Amino acid sequence: MPTMSRPKAIAVPTETDIPDWNGDSLDDYPVLGADQIEPAADAGLDDDRHRRIAERAYERAERRGFSPGHELDDWLAAETEDDEEQNGRQH
Repeated sequence: MPTMSRPKAIAVPTETDIPDWNGDSLDDYPVLGADQIEPAADAGLDDDRHRRIAERAYERAERRGFSPGHELDDWLAAETEDDEEQNGRQH
């Protein structure tokens, strides 16, 4: 299974980017945390793989004291580690 690559840039929508925007400020809408978002069904992660990656990413965050701003790096590194471990078991 291919590892997801880090996006080069992330576009943040503004009020004018939303076709049915009613004029409310985007500040009125809650921002969901990672623990509140379910992975897409077609994301290609089975439950065991997702659990392994989540545990590895958590351990990485814990080692650096949970300093913010490195969540994506933690996840991508955990994916890579899991891929390497799983590929090593297949050979």
